[in-house]
Amino acid sequence: MIARLPDFSREKLPNWCKSLDYSFDNDSRGARIYDQEPFKTLIDNILEAANQCSEYYDLRLLIPYIDSAEEFVRLRDKFKSKLSGMFAIGAMVEIVNAARQIDSLLKEADFIALGTNDIIANLLNCPRDSEQMNAYEPAIYQLLQQVAQLAGPRRHEIQLNGQLIRMAAVVPVLIGLGYRIFSVDPLVIPYLAETIKQTDTNEAAKLAQQICMATDDKAVKKLIAIN
Repeated sequence: MIARLPDFSREKLPNWCKSLDYSFDNDSRGARIYDQEPFKTLIDNILEAANQCSEYYDLRLLIPYIDSAEEFVRLRDKFKSKLSGMFAIGAMVEIVNAARQIDSLLKEADFIALGTNDIIANLLNCPRDSEQMNAYEPAIYQLLQQVAQLAGPRRHEIQLNGQLIRMAAVVPVLIGLGYRIFSVDPLVIPYLAETIKQTDTNEAAKLAQQICMATDDKAVKKLIAIN
């Protein structure tokens, strides 16, 4: 069972803590503010709850919005000093800078998840809820290809999260790039299972290569037969 630690930010403040008196700025995000109150107390309480739950469940902790391998190591070691059990601790990669350090992160983290919503927003320099969040921009697949190449054989261990997986005809491309673990809502599982079943990995790899060489979103849509 994966327990993702809260990703505090102005845009993604969890409902249960929207009443907190805190002024967010551009650098106030995720684990970066775990040392500041009132978040410090909240995180300490979550870690204590995790200690208690570990008696009954095999918990894995996921640290959100990691900026670098160095930041992950600092937070991982800090959390381990407060955890009584043998927890697997993973990195949630949500910005381009961290994605391009995936090889270093894989050496330190027990597991990796890519948050495609935030990565796309960061890559395209737009808000998460903007019309500019175009899932068919070639730059997205070029970045995912780069990440897969840096990860090498361990690319199969990287979990992909976010709406990208739900976009029409995208899953075969992700499979072609070498990704094998997808996190989706339960309602999407039948679609995902059927799509994977019908995907030829060799053909998917050829398609992914073509898409990474595309010049714009129109070319990508044409390749995957999206009008």
